[in-house]
Amino acid sequence: MNFGNQKYLPSLPVPDLEATCNKLLEWVRPLVDQNSWHRTQSAVEAFRRPGGNGETLQARLLEWARQNDLPNWLEPFWDEKYLKSRIPIPINVNFSTVCDDTPETANLGQIRRAVLLIRLTLEFKSLLDREALAVDQIGDQPLCMMQFKRMFSAARIPQRGIDLIRSPVSEFHPTSPSEKHIVVLHNGHIFSMTVVDGRGDIRTAAQLEMDLNAIVAASAEKAATEERVGIMTTLNREEWADARAMLRDFHPDNQMYLDAIECALFALCLDVSSPESLEERFRAALHGNGKNRWFDKSFQFIVGKNGHVAVNGEHAGLDGYPVHRLIRYIHQKGGKSDLHGPNKAPRTSTKAPEKLNFRLSGNLRQMIRDASGKFEKLIDDTEAVVIGFCHFGKERIKAFNVSPDAFVQLALQLSQYRLFGEFKSTYEVTVTRRFLHGRTETLRSVSHQAVDFVKKMTADDATAESKAAALRTAAETHLARMKACMAGSGIERHMFGLQSIYDRFGAELGINQMPAIFNDPGWLKLRHDTLSTTSNPDPTGVVLSGFGPVVDDGFGICYTIIEDRITITLTSKAAMEKPLKTFALNLNRALLDMAALMQKQGLLDT
Repeated sequence: MNFGNQKYLPSLPVPDLEATCNKLLEWVRPLVDQNSWHRTQSAVEAFRRPGGNGETLQARLLEWARQNDLPNWLEPFWDEKYLKSRIPIPINVNFSTVCDDTPETANLGQIRRAVLLIRLTLEFKSLLDREALAVDQIGDQPLCMMQFKRMFSAARIPQRGIDLIRSPVSEFHPTSPSEKHIVVLHNGHIFSMTVVDGRGDIRTAAQLEMDLNAIVAASAEKAATEERVGIMTTLNREEWADARAMLRDFHPDNQMYLDAIECALFALCLDVSSPESLEERFRAALHGNGKNRWFDKSFQFIVGKNGHVAVNGEHAGLDGYPVHRLIRYIHQKGGKSDLHGPNKAPRTSTKAPEKLNFRLSGNLRQMIRDASGKFEKLIDDTEAVVIGFCHFGKERIKAFNVSPDAFVQLALQLSQYRLFGEFKSTYEVTVTRRFLHGRTETLRSVSHQAVDFVKKMTADDATAESKAAALRTAAETHLARMKACMAGSGIERHMFGLQSIYDRFGAELGINQMPAIFNDPGWLKLRHDTLSTTSNPDPTGVVLSGFGPVVDDGFGICYTIIEDRITITLTSKAAMEKPLKTFALNLNRALLDMAALMQKQGLLDT
């Protein structure tokens, strides 16, 4: 069932070149001055002229998209973009989510909460394996489920130049789709733990609890810093590739242990800390101290000593939706599992948890110490603010007949204008999953209509009626852009595809110099993600999500809108701490100002 619609999904279209060029001009214009605008116009006109470079690259891209063995023309380019990135993946790339408690799970404690996570996650995997998971849909339209195949027994493997994804469906380095173990980290120690018995049954709650307690007892003493191998997954990818090769080659056992980690169904991190505040829980999800994590795993559960749960996901192989679907399943089933009921006797025996005692040379120990110091600096250079906005949420915004997402995005524009005194580019993720192997497209939120709204909101002589009308118009524009992006008619993936064709085939096509549009200051400014934003489209079981800033002078922003409140995470580099905190105050104010405006216009019953 879950993969039954794949063969009926349409292919991602290659957008029309002329339409993309027109949208590019429209989207750049609010961000640049007159001189820069004329320069961008000239670059676009040169690119799209009849017989020019744009037409040549477009024709080759269309040919590329028609290849019979290619389910999605963008996929090879997009995978390569992620896997060629050499920056450390925690904070910079990986995504994180703080999970909600239910009345049944709130007081379970660390071990029993972990047992419930294991059992329900394996139930979810069983549904996938049996093709019994309902297909994701928008309305009555089925969505691509391909990424669920990269979810379990998967990891990103560091390599020189370009990493690879190791998973059951990997072309380069496949793993078994029927692994029976997970990897458990506690106090910096790493264990392999069997969770499925020899006949394929999920082990009982009592068995799992016994093994987890044994792991905690065996790792009561913290591992020495120079023995915490997981910290090396925080290094930049070239350094980690070299260190992993050295680790693998130093002793035969090390290769076996790396295989055990990389092929494990997922990772479970039992932390010794007990984060309570939203910011503490967010930081545990985003990075922790790095010493009790394996950031290359497709996803890892993080369970605090107090039983609070979070998830960290590796972004090259996965977007957030498969993990959030799992979180929703766990949240809805939590407390209904057989955790509290009678346990059946095991049908087959299983081995006890195995501690992965990596053999380490002096050089490797020094690499681990160095990695720990570098990650501490990365953490220190990351600021985080969590806004728990409790004045209203989705319900009230919908009463204004305004899209909740557009409402928050316009509040972001008002907030940044009050901070910077100008408009900087805003990136919002939209999904293209209605297409086979679809992932994401970029929606740019700074439109002429958004600028008009913000200018009216900050003008002394604008009437309330004109402000409200401008808000509505800007929200409608935002929604139209979102629908176009979701329908495969965005511009950034198309431009990225054209540039990728140039990189691969430029000389063959007789284009010996990169077309000026790809280095145009206006185009580059549009793509400079000062505000990098995303939302949780299905917040069931989610308290908040987040990620680090994408650029040094910008903010990482993730918002979760539910019926009566909005939770927002904001991150930045340390140098941007003061602007970040001012922006947070502005955002709180902007949401209140906009709601007051709409209510004043009689658009909501008081």
